[in-house]
Amino acid sequence: MLQFQSFMYSKAFAQMLAGTSDGNPSIIARPITWDAALVGRHLALLNTVFATIQLLIGLGIAFRPTLRPALAASVAWALGVWWFGEGLGGVLSPRSIMPHWIQRIAPVSPGYWGLSEYHRILTSHLGLVGALPGVAILAALSCVLGAAAAVSFRAAAPRLGWG
Repeated sequence: MLQFQSFMYSKAFAQMLAGTSDGNPSIIARPITWDAALVGRHLALLNTVFATIQLLIGLGIAFRPTLRPALAASVAWALGVWWFGEGLGGVLSPRSIMPHWIQRIAPVSPGYWGLSEYHRILTSHLGLVGALPGVAILAALSCVLGAAAAVSFRAAAPRLGWG
């Protein structure tokens, strides 16, 4: 229901969308800029469509017969919002352009470690042997987090009707 707020119907919403392209590579930034311009031109119509889609996804999740398709739609919707509304959360932006407080908490995110290793490999021109220790650590982290997610999903499956 947050999408129905008055802020979302103001020009500030389109400007906020456009701001998420800052610091991103052009392959990420151009679609965001296009989206922000489109939203700016057709603000009331598009925001109402966005809010209605979110409402329908929520209703679909609330009713057992439509749970699975609604969850699939919510994942697709979330990926679109993550790209067009959040610029992929800035994961491809250089950390140096982020506010200082975000730079300080960035190491809490697993994505930080993946991108840090990626940048280290690119900038150090490491060969396969030089990259292996960092890649091994990232693979181990992926296994641990993947196992934790599997256990969590397995525990939740009976409640969701998936078991």
